[in-house]
Amino acid sequence: ALVVEVDELTDRALAASSLARFTIVKAGLYDLVDRRAKDTSLQAWTDPLEHVLTCVPLDEQAQQRLLQTITWRARTHGLGDPLGEETGRAFADAGKWVLYCSAYFRRFEFKFQELHHLTHHALAAHPDEVMFEVFSAFGALGVNDATIAEEVPALFERVKSNPAALDTLLHGVWLSTDVLEDRDEWVLTISRQSMRLGDRSANVYFWRSSALRATGRYAEALESIDEALARHTLRDNHVHQDYVRERELIRAMQSIARMVALSAEEATRELNELHRRQLAEAQAEFRAKALAVEDSVSKSLTGVVEILGVFLALLGFLAGTGYLVLNVDHFWSSLAAFGVLALGSLAFIVALRLIVRPRA
Repeated sequence: ALVVEVDELTDRALAASSLARFTIVKAGLYDLVDRRAKDTSLQAWTDPLEHVLTCVPLDEQAQQRLLQTITWRARTHGLGDPLGEETGRAFADAGKWVLYCSAYFRRFEFKFQELHHLTHHALAAHPDEVMFEVFSAFGALGVNDATIAEEVPALFERVKSNPAALDTLLHGVWLSTDVLEDRDEWVLTISRQSMRLGDRSANVYFWRSSALRATGRYAEALESIDEALARHTLRDNHVHQDYVRERELIRAMQSIARMVALSAEEATRELNELHRRQLAEAQAEFRAKALAVEDSVSKSLTGVVEILGVFLALLGFLAGTGYLVLNVDHFWSSLAAFGVLALGSLAFIVALRLIVRPRA
């Protein structure tokens, strides 16, 4: 019955126009996976997909979109890795489409080491498939392999016209932490290129919002995550919760940044006020000291002038009394003259003492 259904699906797709083939194949394979997800007779869920991709001509981008979406669908139904250890299937026995399904499955499961192991064998069998190189880079980025940092720019240039490859590369760069110094700028660059090619999926906006948040562009990040939430149509609650958590994180960082800005403004105002007060106090202290120095100099000059005046008066007094003493003829007159000289000298000494005494 399964073979008949797959053959009928293949015939419908071949009879349709090239534009309608992808939609017919995707809907038919979704139906097969959904109805037979719990059917133990479906040992290899990739068999119908492999048959259709082999028989129905689709362009590379349509093939990769189909591989990615059907693998995700199978995973949500609990179906396992088509090349997992429990299947007993060897890489050498697997065709290209099965290898791709396994690579997507390991990408979705974040099994980076296993993905690297798979791509090593896949590239040996299919060296011209650039998508396997991208999957290899995804595994290296996931385990923070520093050697991949130098390869990312060149790989981006090779696949920048390939939306499926950009999607996987963007996811890997977003997951990396210590590999790329400008990791957030690379996320923005790759996501921008993906959008130019028409890939405006919810995940692209989600990964982009994370990079915008990390670079402090919170308003743009909020717009991007809201767009991701609006475009999320898979009804996957876990994915939706990831988007919601990112949005809450953006809002929290936005609030913190606003509080830091307000605190910085308040601190600046306080520092300016403190500086103003200190400057005013310093100016007041300087003026007080200047006045004190000015007063001290003024008083000193006054004292010098007073001392000079007293000294000149003393010279005049000594000259006058000396002349008087020398020119009197009587004893008592001479004695009186000497008395006047002594008292005058004492008076000048007292006056000088009063002038040079400390002043308040």
